[in-house]
Amino acid sequence: HLMDWSRSVPITVVTLAHAIAAPFASRQLAAQSSALVDSIRTAIGTAAPAEAAACLEQLADITLIGHSHLCKVFALKPGEVRELPARDFQLQPGYKYIVSVGSVGQPRDYDNRASFTVFDTDSNTFEFKRVEYDIDMAATKIFEAKLERNFGHRLFIGV
Repeated sequence: HLMDWSRSVPITVVTLAHAIAAPFASRQLAAQSSALVDSIRTAIGTAAPAEAAACLEQLADITLIGHSHLCKVFALKPGEVRELPARDFQLQPGYKYIVSVGSVGQPRDYDNRASFTVFDTDSNTFEFKRVEYDIDMAATKIFEAKLERNFGHRLFIGV
């Protein structure tokens, strides 16, 4: 049921305070997505700076990506694309940012702890957080729900 629901969720872009766009970019929704979200998803999934640069004019100052299961950051300005380490950082003038905010479930960056991001609008800083959680219990619930078994197994290694 979860997979059916995931496939049915439309991709949305929402403008929030501080010119933030927040696309919900499920991999199952590629056929329904705009070229912008496709390019961002490709950039996040493959760490491809050229793909990220192709998006520059269409991006808000900060674009948050959810549902990628990865922690990644790109800083972009004309003629420059940098992939930043997924650790705390402060926004720099003249750059636009693509921030993949992590995953509280099913992390896929070889770190099995839940991850999330906090943005402080006063200091213009992002903090990347990692927390331990009961992986055994989460995996057991996946198995008991008769979801794909690899969803439970991958929790232990973070892929």
